[in-house]
Amino acid sequence: MATAVDYLSLEQGLVSQVSGDHYPVVSVHGVPHNKLAAGSLINTHLTLCAQALEQQGLVAVHDLSKSPYGQQSSQLTFCPPTYIGVPIRVNGGIFGTLCFSAQQPQEEPFKETEKQFIRLLAKWVATTLELKAQHDTLERSESRLRGLFELAPVGIALSDFETGAFIDFNPALLTPTGYSRDTFMAMGLLDLINEDKTTVGQQLFTQSYRQIWPLRASI
Repeated sequence: MATAVDYLSLEQGLVSQVSGDHYPVVSVHGVPHNKLAAGSLINTHLTLCAQALEQQGLVAVHDLSKSPYGQQSSQLTFCPPTYIGVPIRVNGGIFGTLCFSAQQPQEEPFKETEKQFIRLLAKWVATTLELKAQHDTLERSESRLRGLFELAPVGIALSDFETGAFIDFNPALLTPTGYSRDTFMAMGLLDLINEDKTTVGQQLFTQSYRQIWPLRASI
């Protein structure tokens, strides 16, 4: 964001997440305008970003007084003299907007290279948001699976197929053995089988390994 602000010679860069009439500010870099900061919430229709969303494309205003939006400026909360913004599309839908602004008008219109730069930057932001959403979804799934693993009423163990060394196991497997977690982890499944044919190790062997080995032999 800082690089883009410098490249455009503007004062502020902003990422918003638009939801209906609400315009929550997600990230701000640079000089704060109209007290806008991360977490600020304003009406979407009171911003120039509403024009970018309505047009489904980039809006570039180098001098608000000379633009079609100049007459609306007194009615808008976020309507800086210089503005360039574009919608951010995430997973096929509109997430919000990426925009840059300054409190002084520019003499010259934005160059085509600057407009293209903003479009490409918006795509980069969208990709970052998509990856974050995927990561968050994966973390939630792993958390749910871990909860099921830990709270399962039956013993569950993960072990190395070749050595029988335990990778992890849940409390329901450990409790009946009388071993501490460290001791149980150090022993491994094959040690339990060799130590006592009546232990949980033998039960695990008969219930799982005898089902796995025929599959391995057929591969």
